[in-house]
Amino acid sequence: NPWQPYVEALNTSYLIQKTKCKIQNKISGYFPDDLTVSWHKKTAETGVIHSIGKGKGFKQHITESRKQSDHTYACTASLVFTPKKDDHGVDFICEVDHPSLEQPIKKTTGKLPLIDLSWSPHVEEIETSTEALNTKCELRCKISGYFPEKMTVTWHKEKIKLTNTAQYKIPDIIHQLQPDNTYSCTAMLVFTPKLPEDLESEFICTVEHPTLKKPIEKKAKLPVKDLSWRPHVEEIETSTVALNTKCELRCKISGYFPEKLTVIWYKEKTKLTNTAQYKIPDIIHQLQPDNTYSCTAMLVFTPKLPGDLESEFICTVHHPTLKDPIEKKVKLPVKVILI
Repeated sequence: NPWQPYVEALNTSYLIQKTKCKIQNKISGYFPDDLTVSWHKKTAETGVIHSIGKGKGFKQHITESRKQSDHTYACTASLVFTPKKDDHGVDFICEVDHPSLEQPIKKTTGKLPLIDLSWSPHVEEIETSTEALNTKCELRCKISGYFPEKMTVTWHKEKIKLTNTAQYKIPDIIHQLQPDNTYSCTAMLVFTPKLPEDLESEFICTVEHPTLKKPIEKKAKLPVKDLSWRPHVEEIETSTVALNTKCELRCKISGYFPEKLTVIWYKEKTKLTNTAQYKIPDIIHQLQPDNTYSCTAMLVFTPKLPGDLESEFICTVHHPTLKDPIEKKVKLPVKVILI
């Protein structure tokens, strides 16, 4: 004698938009192994029942019937699909037919709510690591509260898109699942600042996510106070001075960064340049252990009295960190010249 199938309730109570869903139920206790399963859905607005055929975004599956110890059979029927907006409130119906039944058995999900689990990302301001001259710097942008994890982050320097190069490193983003089932991550840009180029440029972190109508941008410039040091200018030193003998004025400058430094020598208000009378050697910037630079500015000439004796020589130092140039002044020591 045939045994009628026992059909369990459908296991789904809600749908998640844009997330694959499986509605399934277990069917057991039937004999012979001659079972038919069909799926239908009733729309929320009209109440019209539509048969779900193959394709059209739906995948129907029935596991192979398993023979039980009491010689009946059991299987699992499922319907797999990805809900869309118009699936809100739809009632899915599983219809099971068997030779032992006068009428098919129908199980329904009831009206299923469609839940939108998409959350827009919260993007914090860009943070910078502690910078040191000519050493690695990290720009970090923390992003949280987003779902799904499909997200794109790009870095720009002004209008130029940055990619992984020897100069700029962009680590892969690691999405971390949070207790509220949203994701968080930290986008990073790692590089060694090269001034003034990097100091003057604006760095932009651009975040794109399916929940956003337009990307979120966060901008940052490297903090000047952390990346620039003002020059320390010492008093002008003079070599031993004698009449009609070469004399050197030396001005030691240290502790500055970047190395973009300009020195101008004056005799009173007259700017001095390289001439037969006055020699101004090129400045050599020397990198120090603390990554600052030092140099010695020099003016070499042979004193001619009374003009050189009575004049004031001025060393003027210009640097990007200075609002006004630094000046150091000196007059040649009279007692030495007159010996």
